[in-house]
Amino acid sequence: MNKIIGINQRISVTLIEASLRAVFDGTYNKEFARMLAEGEFHGENRLKKTVRELGKVVERNPILPFLKEHKDLILEALQHKDDKAVIIAALYNSAFPFSYEEVAVLGKYFHVQDRVTRSLLAEKLSEQYGFNKAMSNAIDYSMPTLIEAGFISRPEPGVYEKNPLNIKMEVSRAAYKESFFVNNPLLDKAQDYDEAPYFEFL
Repeated sequence: MNKIIGINQRISVTLIEASLRAVFDGTYNKEFARMLAEGEFHGENRLKKTVRELGKVVERNPILPFLKEHKDLILEALQHKDDKAVIIAALYNSAFPFSYEEVAVLGKYFHVQDRVTRSLLAEKLSEQYGFNKAMSNAIDYSMPTLIEAGFISRPEPGVYEKNPLNIKMEVSRAAYKESFFVNNPLLDKAQDYDEAPYFEFL
C-alpha cells in the first residue's frame, strides 16, 4: 500500500516525442525541456513538474539504451501512427510503474470484455496503491497520454476501449517488451510472456 505513484503532471505525446528526438540528437537538457513545457503550460510549479517528469520519461528512462541502440529504426517507427502509440506507451510505462500497472489491469479486463470503466480501474489499482487523491490524480494525468498516443481510446467519459493496433515494425514490439521486463526484472527474457495481460494490446 506504500508503493510510489510518482505521476504529478500530464505529459503530452508531442513533448515526449520531441524530447526523445532531442535525446537522440544530443541536444536534450533541462533548458530544452523547459522551452517545450512553456509551449503547453504556464506557472512555475507546472513547468517544474513537466521538466522533471519529461526527464523521467525520456532522459533517464530505463529503456533508453535499447532505443538509442536502435535509433534509426525507432525514428522510422515513429512515422507510423500505431508504432508511435506503442513506443510512447513503452516509454511511459517504463518511467512510471503505476502506468505499467494501469495497462496490465486494463489488459486483463480487455481480454474478457470490450470496455473498462474508470471506476473499475481505480478499484483494482487501489488494491496496490491504496485509494487516495494522489492515485486518482495519477489516473487522470496518465490515461490522457495513452489516449492521445492512440494506445487506447475513451469513447465516453469514464469508459476505456482497446484500440486495434496495426504495428508495422518489429522494433516497436521489442521496445514494448523491454518496458515489460523493466517492470518485471526477475523474469527470464528467454521465456515467452505474450499471454500476460500487458501484451493484450499487441
